[in-house]
Amino acid sequence: LGDVDRKIADVGQDDWDCRDSLLKQRTQLVDKMYSLLSVASSKNGVDDERFVQLMSVGKARKLLCRILLVFTQEQSQTILLAVMNFLPVLMKKDAKVQALVNLCSKVSVVIGKSDKNYRSKCMKVMRKMNLSFLLSHALSISILCDLLEAIKEDGRHGLDWSYYEEEIPLVLTSLVPLERP
Repeated sequence: LGDVDRKIADVGQDDWDCRDSLLKQRTQLVDKMYSLLSVASSKNGVDDERFVQLMSVGKARKLLCRILLVFTQEQSQTILLAVMNFLPVLMKKDAKVQALVNLCSKVSVVIGKSDKNYRSKCMKVMRKMNLSFLLSHALSISILCDLLEAIKEDGRHGLDWSYYEEEIPLVLTSLVPLERP
C-alpha cells in the first residue's frame, strides 16, 4: 500500500490515466486487506471466530493499528465494532505486546466521524461489559470517553447517564484506593 501511495504522489498532475489506475489499485488493496480481516457479518459466526483468531497474533494487532484509518469510514466502523465486541479477549491477548494502545487516537477519529446510530450501537456493546474491566485498560477507557463525549454533543439518545455518573466514580475508587489524611 505504501508503494502505491508513493507512486500516486510521484505521478504528475497531468497524467490522469496513470493516477486513476494507481487509485484503483490502491482501492483494491484496501478492499483485500479488509476482506482478510473477515469482519463481515455472518450468521454462522465463522467470521467472528476467524477475526479473534487473527487478532490473537501480535503482528495482526499492530497492523490493524497502522491501517484502521486507511479503510472507508464504514469499513473502519465495522472493524471497530468487531474489536469492541471482543475487547476482553483481545485485551487479554495483548497484555504483553500492548499494541492495541496505539488504536486510541484512531478510535477517536472513527467515532468522531460516525453517526448517532453507530455511536448508540457502540454504547450498547460497551454497556454489556464489566465497568471495572473497561476502566482498567487504556483502549477501553479511550473508547468509552470518546463515545460519552460524542453522545454528550449529540444529545443523550435515551441513554441512562445516571449509570455512568454514579458507577464510574464507585468503580474508580475500588480500583485505586484513595489515601485519606
